[in-house]
Amino acid sequence: MYSINRGVKKQTDWQRSTCDPKWEASLEFPLNGLPVRNADVLQVHLYDFETIGADKLIGQASVPLIEVIRNGTVKRRLIQLSNPQGVLLEGTKLYISLDYAPPPTTDVPVVQQRSDEPSNRELPANRMEPGLTDFAGDVQNDNPPIDKETVRMNKFRSNKSRDFQLRVKVFQARQLDGSNLYPVCRVRAVGHTRQTKICKGTNEPQFNEVFFFNFNMTEAEMYDEIIEFE
Repeated sequence: MYSINRGVKKQTDWQRSTCDPKWEASLEFPLNGLPVRNADVLQVHLYDFETIGADKLIGQASVPLIEVIRNGTVKRRLIQLSNPQGVLLEGTKLYISLDYAPPPTTDVPVVQQRSDEPSNRELPANRMEPGLTDFAGDVQNDNPPIDKETVRMNKFRSNKSRDFQLRVKVFQARQLDGSNLYPVCRVRAVGHTRQTKICKGTNEPQFNEVFFFNFNMTEAEMYDEIIEFE
């Protein structure tokens, strides 16, 4: 099994003649002083080891790291693998555990508001990484201003855990490259994965499926989540 994070590849040893391998291996990825971001993922590739020629890819998955950033550890998480064609391998089960030790220099410096900055500007169209405050205007020195409206919105987000339901509807795709395709759409959110049916022989698939994601977290945490479409 191979794991890839930030371009660094680690692998386990190979298990001989078994369909139920147990590695019990620990793979450590150096952070080089940079904290893991909410959008970072861990790529997992499962191969059939070949003594001659290239190893055969059995399945692969991208594991969001947002949960381990929040909790520091994730115990025995089931990873859903897909084959090289993107079809979900429902009978293949891979379990991993994750631990995250953030580097010591992850504090964001406190920046003062400049007196000449207007307080009624609109929110910037492009937002920074989740969890960081947006800075508006051109940065001229080491003390850029903080958008008061952004700070106000973050201030009123609740830190009390509650139940949420996210509804995602997948309508269709148009003008996909290729012919006689078998398109499928996969949606990942809050640590869960949903997949549409497979549409056969078309480059304009009509899915028309609705997925529900139920989760419990604070409102502030929810705004740091991302939705992935494949």
